[in-house]
Amino acid sequence: MKQKESKEIFLNVYDSVSKLSAEIQEVASTSQQLTTFVEGISVFSGETYNKVLDLDDILQVMENIAKQSNLLALNAAIEAARAGDFGRGFSVVAKEMGKLATLSKESVKNVNTSLNSMIKSIESMACQISEISTSIEAQTTATEKIAATSQDILELMQHLADISRVSSSEDDLNK
Repeated sequence: MKQKESKEIFLNVYDSVSKLSAEIQEVASTSQQLTTFVEGISVFSGETYNKVLDLDDILQVMENIAKQSNLLALNAAIEAARAGDFGRGFSVVAKEMGKLATLSKESVKNVNTSLNSMIKSIESMACQISEISTSIEAQTTATEKIAATSQDILELMQHLADISRVSSSEDDLNK
């Protein structure tokens, strides 16, 4: 009777370890998928960072255009003043050009502030992604080790089951 109970307990343990091993394999597989996903996000983050830096170059061009426009507006105002009554229309154009230059300068400043904020956010995300990636890699490694140990236990239990069957068969033959 005790042998039957032992066998039943052994089979239950073997079944539990087998299920555990399968679940651990699933966790290891999912961890590897997470690693791949995080690597993709990291690449995308780097590409986005480079695009934001490209926008910074465009802003520099826009800022230079705003400065040149402001100079043109000042020169136009000076020429309008020299022309007296004949330069009144030119004076209106000079004022509008000055307003556009000021508006352009302010817009560049606002966009530049937003871009700097985006750069900081992207850099922060890149650091967090790196930390997540490191954690996932550690988790994957630990899970793979647990899976290997679980598989070893399963194989040892199978070996014990085989020994138990041979022993039972020999006992049955000796009776």
